[in-house]
Amino acid sequence: MSRTYKNAKQFFKLFRELIKNNSFSRSTILLSFFLFIFTLALPIWRIVPFASTQPFIPLHYNVYFGVDRFGPWYAIFVLPILGFIFLILNVVLQVHFVLREKILTRFFAVSTVFIEMIFLVAMILIILLNI
Repeated sequence: MSRTYKNAKQFFKLFRELIKNNSFSRSTILLSFFLFIFTLALPIWRIVPFASTQPFIPLHYNVYFGVDRFGPWYAIFVLPILGFIFLILNVVLQVHFVLREKILTRFFAVSTVFIEMIFLVAMILIILLNI
């Protein structure tokens, strides 16, 4: 067997153990995933239908200068992509620390939820800016 196959097999074994034995991590991973899905679905629901009429949309609002960043409609998906990257990265780190450091596992679980919530709030504000 190759080393990569053994590492992947061990990773998925630890992931199953994390999901089965740790209800806190399981619930935070599911909550983070649903927040990510909502962050992804919101611009699909509110921005994509109007993409043909508005080629450029406001992407950032500053209190001092007003709208200070415009971009193409597909640039709004940067937030969900970043949210997915953080979700995957934090789940991998949870699996890595599940046997050695329980407190780090919980830290990464909670931080994933907070990061996804911040991205969701940012997406809601961008959607409100474009309505």
